[in-house]
Amino acid sequence: MGKLVLRLPAEAAAELAAAARDSERSVAFLVLGALKSAGALAGDVTTARVPLELTTDDDDPKDLAARLQKLAADKGTGLRLDEAVALAWAQRRLAILAWVGRIASVDEGQKADDLDEGLRLAADSKATPAQLTALSQSPYVKVRALVAAHAATPEATLDALRADRDRVVKAALAARS
Repeated sequence: MGKLVLRLPAEAAAELAAAARDSERSVAFLVLGALKSAGALAGDVTTARVPLELTTDDDDPKDLAARLQKLAADKGTGLRLDEAVALAWAQRRLAILAWVGRIASVDEGQKADDLDEGLRLAADSKATPAQLTALSQSPYVKVRALVAAHAATPEATLDALRADRDRVVKAALAARS
């Protein structure tokens, strides 16, 4: 699909962009969901509009643009895609935002599990050099600091950690000396 830019009311564009970010799905996925689940679309969109790129990802169908155009035509006679999306979003936004909230809370739980596992392994005296090297790339500073302090961390991994900007990691490296 070539680059497609919708012109939507500013609030709808901001909500769609934030929902895509928070759910780690494409804007196109959310737009497709809104159009699919909306009832008949009628009305005018009279508020000022801002551009929103209809981003896609590998999970989106290749014929997405055609599907969106067909849904817009089926749901709202004579509506342009921008108008259909704005009206569908107005109808379905609360349900979609609730779904995004559920996805985000599951993601937070997964992140907590990932952090716990990283902390456990980085503090384990039996952690292998390969495990410690993998953990040195953790997004969690506490995990990287434990790797920096671990006796089995390979020198090459310690060298890489010396480029870490976090003061906690730097302190763990300094404590080794």
